[in-house]
Amino acid sequence: MIWLITVGSFIPVLIIQIVSQLLSNYVLSVKADKLYPFLRTKPIAPLDKAVKDSISKKIKSLFLYKIGAVVVSGTDNILISKFIGIVLVGVYANYNTLLSMAKTLTNFFIKAVTPGVGNLTVTKTPTEGQRIFHELNFLVFYIFSLLTLEFAVLLNPFITLWIGSDYLLDSFTISILLINFYLYGMHQTQLIYRNVLGLYTYCRWKPAVEAVINIGASLLFIRYYGLPGVFLGTFTSFMATAFWVEPYVLYKHYFKHGVKKYCVDYLEYSVFAIGIVYVCKLATNRFKLSTWVSVIMMGIVLVLIHAVLVFMVFRKKQEFTASFRRIRSIVESIVKKKGG
Repeated sequence: MIWLITVGSFIPVLIIQIVSQLLSNYVLSVKADKLYPFLRTKPIAPLDKAVKDSISKKIKSLFLYKIGAVVVSGTDNILISKFIGIVLVGVYANYNTLLSMAKTLTNFFIKAVTPGVGNLTVTKTPTEGQRIFHELNFLVFYIFSLLTLEFAVLLNPFITLWIGSDYLLDSFTISILLINFYLYGMHQTQLIYRNVLGLYTYCRWKPAVEAVINIGASLLFIRYYGLPGVFLGTFTSFMATAFWVEPYVLYKHYFKHGVKKYCVDYLEYSVFAIGIVYVCKLATNRFKLSTWVSVIMMGIVLVLIHAVLVFMVFRKKQEFTASFRRIRSIVESIVKKKGG
């Protein structure tokens, strides 16, 4: 940021990012050597061919996944600027910045639980892993249904206060953006298990197919719907591939169980999310959110409404009671530590 402001050249910024990453890798390497000195002990026994082939196969599949993810997430701005106009790229960027910030914050939670899930898959049975999967899926639902509700009500008022009403998108476009955001969130539980289990090889074709469908559908929908068509393309590619492929692979190759409960839960959660967003959006339209105080107060009210409705609807669900017990246990342990 300092370099851009003072000099205005972008190439050195990229160099700074590369150097920073190299320094980070070096620090992690030194720390790993101190924590696990046995990793550098010699002689090192060579891996047998079967293990090497397995690692190579998984790395190739992971590489395809990364390439596919870049294509799916990185083509929106290109398509918008090429077929609609560069101005709308800037307008969309404001919304995308806020949604990306929310994703970044939730990624801290995802990264925090991933090692625990990895340990669970080694020390527990797939049946126990499936139970934890459903509990984690409920927590992810709670987080992303709340965020989707907050964005649905407060996104345009926030943009208006931040940079002005000239930079607002229409309600249909915002709806598609928020649907994609919710689907992204609800997919995180499968990604956690996919990553720790290394299930890439069972669906290595998925990223390429998803990328092709995304570009093709976006080009088609742009002709009829304009800007929302780009995001409809993302929605279409997700529903045609990732939405069902990765849960299917997870249940078939790890849980070895039918996906009925997962599908029922997903439907229940989605109906709830749609319902609460629709009702709260209608109820709050009469309020004029024209100050930062009113936006903040409305945000707090939505948190309370969401919590109460989740309790009323899901209080008898096993995943709710288990999640509540875990959160209460964590809070109690923190209180005891502070008290001690």
